[in-house]
Amino acid sequence: MENYDYTPRCNFCSRDITQVTRMVAGEEAHICDHCIDALHDKIHTPAPQLADARSPSGVARLEFYRGKDDRH
Repeated sequence: MENYDYTPRCNFCSRDITQVTRMVAGEEAHICDHCIDALHDKIHTPAPQLADARSPSGVARLEFYRGKDDRH
């Protein structure tokens, strides 16, 4: 019988399960409560308006990726 010493780690900060309060597991990745809090703050903070990030129409462009294979 094989012995697997697998400790779940956050794919963003590399903290392991013993260093966090909660770990959310997906099919291919884990994210800890620390990174979720940091991402929540980033998402709910207004983005600065950058002139070079605007399209020719003057509207800021946003790019969203659904997954690793969605990038064109």
